Amino acid sequence: MTEVMLSACAVLLYSCLNDAGLTTYYHPGINLKKIHYYSIKLFEQLEAETGQAVGFHQPGSIRLASTPVRVDELKYQMTRTHWHPTPQFLIGPEKIQQLFPLLNMDKVLAGLYNPGDGHIDPYSLTMALAAGARMYGAQIYQPAPVTGLAPTADGRWDVQTPHGTIRANRIVNATG
Repeated sequence: MTEVMLSACAVLLYSCLNDAGLTTYYHPGINLKKIHYYSIKLFEQLEAETGQAVGFHQPGSIRLASTPVRVDELKYQMTRTHWHPTPQFLIGPEKIQQLFPLLNMDKVLAGLYNPGDGHIDPYSLTMALAAGARMYGAQIYQPAPVTGLAPTADGRWDVQTPHGTIRANRIVNATG
């Protein structure tokens, strides 16, 4: 056994309570921008790879600028995507109004349009990730709360659960 996931409750029990499922290329920080890019690329292929529907839609998004400083910020952010070319456009009020006719355009100077932004169903995404993990050999045990951890002489770990003990080389604690 190589990869094991232990969950104190059903994997999907809390998968969508607080998650809107928004997927955006935009982020001002370069590290999170890379994670966003990787995630969207994964979401685009996940259904085909796992056979599990994920409810992924990419209608696009617009970030609005109502001050010249904010317009400059959007222009600057556009220069920071050279390592992953994704479609994005600085658009004027006319195009913004065309894309979103219900928007009050008072004070809107420009917008950063990202046509690849979208949303995904968090429940279906969790199911697909679990299916993919199983496809690649992972075993998921639930409910299986970890009741104890004990280091072994050879540098590994004994992980105690109500179902027995599992010997692990590494432990990733993702309890949130």
